[in-house]
Amino acid sequence: MTPLKEADWVVRRLGDGEPDDKKLQRVYRMARNGVLPSVRLGRKVRFDPEVIERWIAQGGTAIQR
Repeated sequence: MTPLKEADWVVRRLGDGEPDDKKLQRVYRMARNGVLPSVRLGRKVRFDPEVIERWIAQGGTAIQR
């Protein structure tokens, strides 16, 4: 099993440059809305890199900025 990643990894993986508060909040919003696959661990949100890679390969899902 691959270690779960934090939102800053997702921002970088999506090619959105360096993480800042606005970009991180967008990733968390996408996860909360079910657009971006995520895992909840109590209050923390983490991302499975294998699932994110599959999501990207399948075209992902756009969200309004």
